[in-house]
Amino acid sequence: MATPNVVIEILKSSRGKEKVYIDGYLYTLTKSCYPYLYWLCEKRATCKARVSTEEGVVIKPESRSVIYSSNTHGPNPVRGEMIKGISQMKERALNSETNTRSILASGLGSMNESTIAALPKFDSIKRTIRRTRSSGENFDNSATATEIIIPKNYKVTSKGQQFLLYDSGIHETNRLLVFGTHQMLNLLRNTSNWYADGTFKKDGYIILCIYALMLNKLQSTYDELLKKLKEIEPEIDPSSIMVDFEKASINTLEENSLAVISACLFHLSQSIHRQIQSIGLATLYLEDEEFAIQMKMSVSLALVPEFEVIDCFTILMGNFPESGKEVAEYFEVNYIGKRREDQSRRIPRFPIRIWNMFTRVRSRLLRTNNSVER
Repeated sequence: MATPNVVIEILKSSRGKEKVYIDGYLYTLTKSCYPYLYWLCEKRATCKARVSTEEGVVIKPESRSVIYSSNTHGPNPVRGEMIKGISQMKERALNSETNTRSILASGLGSMNESTIAALPKFDSIKRTIRRTRSSGENFDNSATATEIIIPKNYKVTSKGQQFLLYDSGIHETNRLLVFGTHQMLNLLRNTSNWYADGTFKKDGYIILCIYALMLNKLQSTYDELLKKLKEIEPEIDPSSIMVDFEKASINTLEENSLAVISACLFHLSQSIHRQIQSIGLATLYLEDEEFAIQMKMSVSLALVPEFEVIDCFTILMGNFPESGKEVAEYFEVNYIGKRREDQSRRIPRFPIRIWNMFTRVRSRLLRTNNSVER
């Protein structure tokens, strides 16, 4: 039986309906007539107990049906605490940026063992948390990237600081969004060596300063990104920038920055492996250790002095197995420069200065963005 003049707790059910929890019993809302709310026992099919409340206080309790004894329909505090706990998790999902796993862990930490044992499967609770958060984002799932209107809560941090630094605008064909804080831009301004990548993993080894969401990888889009960063923080001036093997981003940086541009050694290795796979040599690479070593030696050219790379490449090619000639030709065209009839070399897609790591090693700088991606 509910007790008069007792402050109650109003919860949300799994379906979003309001429930009131008091004295171990749960009631569902049946009628609202300001300032009163009228509640009926959630087991309404067999129990007609009712509660009336005014501004969160019970004002008119009514006895439970005498059809059921306390043993068959007594209070169920475990169920009440379970719904209360899940309701609090959903509330946190709506009002914080805490990730799903942390919300669940925190919620479980506030429950006793009996309540935890009565919970649905944890995966089910995680889905509920994610659905709740999505419902509060007000995104139009049918909208394209050029049509999405960024909700206000995504434009600022949890501390109220500006987070959306730039939006080229809805209906912009090549829409560009730049997220970050002025504090992070200030950190970039005071950092000599930058690392730019599209696949950084979130871990404790790095500080992610700027996030750029782009619809393409055109040089014009990279130009716009760098231009806007300089407008927001005019004094950014790194001495080195490591990037992926993306021609457009490299061109933008070389044309608009005095920084030394380096392409990630890990991605150089990846490009050679992709070439090996594309021409059907993956099995040979796995089974023939000598062949694998020869293939890997082409990557080692990044670690010799820049002015010695071509001579070392010539020596290496002289010992390359016949089965790997196609890989050697790919490397020569893209990273060394195809030899002309007059013995001079064409400009490769990625000049040696971009992927050579000798100076970075001497300077004790990272050779790969993979050090950041770990």
